[in-house]
Amino acid sequence: MAVSRHSVDHVAVSGHSVDSVAVSEPSTDRVVVSGHSVDHVAVSRHSADHVPVSGASVDRVAVIGHSADCVAMSEPSEDHVAVSGPSVDCVAVSGPMWTVWL
Repeated sequence: MAVSRHSVDHVAVSGHSVDSVAVSEPSTDRVVVSGHSVDHVAVSRHSADHVPVSGASVDRVAVIGHSADCVAMSEPSEDHVAVSGPSVDCVAVSGPMWTVWL
């Protein structure tokens, strides 16, 4: 786990086999990773309010850029979710098949 820069309020990692969680740059309020076999979660730049990752076999979640309010992944086998650029309000991936709300 790597946390850099300032104003990181909460980072929680639970479960087993979490390889890497990286939070960088200012104003990341909450990052939660739970379940097993989470390979990589990266939150960079500023104003990422909430990133929860739960369930099994999440390979990579990346939130890059500013004003990403919510990224939620649940249920097993999400290979890659990337959110970049300004003003992304919510990305939710749930179930064995992908369901994405923007």
